[in-house]
Amino acid sequence: MQYFRQEKAEIYALAQEEKRAAEAKLRFEARQARLERDKAARLERHKQAAVQPAAKDQDAINAALARVREKQRDAAQPIIVLSGAKPDNSEAIAAREARKAEARARKAQQQAQSNVAGPSSDAAVDPRKAAVEAAIARAKARKVEQQAVPAEDAPAEQPAASDPRKAAIEAAIARAKARKAQQQAVPAEDAPAEQPAAVDPRKAAVEAAIARAKARKAEQQQQAVPPSAANDDARKAAVAEAIARVQARKASRQAVNED
Repeated sequence: MQYFRQEKAEIYALAQEEKRAAEAKLRFEARQARLERDKAARLERHKQAAVQPAAKDQDAINAALARVREKQRDAAQPIIVLSGAKPDNSEAIAAREARKAEARARKAQQQAQSNVAGPSSDAAVDPRKAAVEAAIARAKARKVEQQAVPAEDAPAEQPAASDPRKAAIEAAIARAKARKAQQQAVPAEDAPAEQPAAVDPRKAAVEAAIARAKARKAEQQQQAVPPSAANDDARKAAVAEAIARVQARKASRQAVNED
């Protein structure tokens, strides 16, 4: 009896194992069939995509075909040219006018810049030159007045003889004032150019003091000299005036070179 039960249990176990094996085989076959169907469907979609374009591409193709048809239809129509008609070149005319206006504006801007640069450079040189020319003009005027005085009026010749010395002193003072005015006219950012101009007024003041001392000494000597020596003093004064004019011209040239 025990033996019969064992055999029956073994038969049942074998039957269950065969059943599980059959179920596993069915599942495997079903999976394989599903994979095959998916592969076939994927290949079919690829074939359809290669043969038929997408909707967006189809719209672009249709639009291109429509444009081609429209061009062909326009080309088939006869071209009618009206007598007295002019071509429509308004865009080209507008572009040309715009280029001309731009060129005129650029030229006007360049002229304005050159006009601004010109007066500024002249203004930087004019004060010194004007002062020097004024000093020279004053010296010439005094010389003309001296020549207008009668030769026999000896007492009156002595003050006229001292005028050229005063003119030289005034010319030196005028040069100092001109340098000072030029120093003030120079822009504040031009520091290297301001340093030489700052020294010139001292030199001019020293020269003016020396000239005044020489003038006083000459006047003292002139008081002790007889009237016959007045002509010599007049010549010396003329020479001193000429030297002053030469120094004034030299100072003006140096000032222009420094600028």
